[in-house]
Amino acid sequence: MIYRNEKLGNTAFTCDMCGVISTEDGLSGVIPSGWMSGHLWLDVSLSEQRQIPLCFCPNCMGAMSEAATVQISATSAVSAG
Repeated sequence: MIYRNEKLGNTAFTCDMCGVISTEDGLSGVIPSGWMSGHLWLDVSLSEQRQIPLCFCPNCMGAMSEAATVQISATSAVSAG
């Protein structure tokens, strides 16, 4: 997760995989070099999708960049593609 901390005047980054936290001075909201950011799309129903932002630190980036697309059907069958 990336968020601008107006109170402290910095931008904070939290790894959604391991929880490590990093900060940079300024309120740019831009992810630093070495980090990876993406989105997880959740199909809540046939008519609604939700997008959740995800961020990963350099230690977790390798594992996440190799991750495949995972689909979970209504029958709870999981397939990776």
